[in-house]
Amino acid sequence: MQQFDVTAHNYDFVFKDSFNLFKNDIADFLEVELP
Repeated sequence: MQQFDVTAHNYDFVFKDSFNLFKNDIADFLEVELP
């Protein structure tokens, strides 16, 4: 249960970090600047 709590606590940060990396990759691929 403790592991689940840690995962839930870090989920938002991990998701945002992954999304930012994904967004940067798409921006580089399309050569455009995404908001």
